[in-house]
Amino acid sequence: MIIQRLAAAIRRQDWFQVVIEVFIVVVGIFIGLQVDDWNQNRMDRKTERAYLERLYSDFNENKQELGVLSGIHREIATQISAVTDYLAAEVINQQKASGFAENEVRFYALPSAVLKTGTINELISTGRLALITNQSIRDAINTVNSAHTSAKEQLEYMRDNISLSDATFMGRFYVYAVNEDGRTITKQDFNKVLGDTEIISAMQQAMGSHFLMAQARQYELNTVTGALNLIACELGKEECVTDETP
Repeated sequence: MIIQRLAAAIRRQDWFQVVIEVFIVVVGIFIGLQVDDWNQNRMDRKTERAYLERLYSDFNENKQELGVLSGIHREIATQISAVTDYLAAEVINQQKASGFAENEVRFYALPSAVLKTGTINELISTGRLALITNQSIRDAINTVNSAHTSAKEQLEYMRDNISLSDATFMGRFYVYAVNEDGRTITKQDFNKVLGDTEIISAMQQAMGSHFLMAQARQYELNTVTGALNLIACELGKEECVTDETP
């Protein structure tokens, strides 16, 4: 219809009419593009909120997991420190030795973090991180991802380098015992290795590894906690903490 009117106006050399028709076409295209942009923006904001809700759920769970892991590594490092001091003193203290035996020291326990990373991996790998309009949240997500990667690499390295997992070392202070049920079990008897410099050195290495992993998990925890708060504020959650929060 408009094309026919425009063609007729040109044939008549009615340039005013031509300008009017062209103007109508341009305005119509502009409005159509604006409507498309508005619809796309509305869909993007809906998708963004869905991602933020998923991240909020994931980070809440990861926060709990990382807190537990950091505590485990600190506890083990403290136990190893106590055993190392006992061995270095080279004085038998049956009460201490029995305490170590009852509460087995897990030198070589380097547990993996069971984290929910599906959402963060999806955002980064697909480029959809750009859907998150808040730059601070985008930066926080990247920081969390880097912290996860760094801790994972550090864990793998330490698993390859803690020599106390070697059977040669283990055999020096493990003994067989019979429990109340009559079953044969193994217990740690550190009186067998008092003053053993190789064992002490290996334990110090394991203790350092656990302290480092505790720090790595704590850093992960801090990055997740920071990102979680930003997301909570963006979503209007009650637990949002701002500079103005009393």
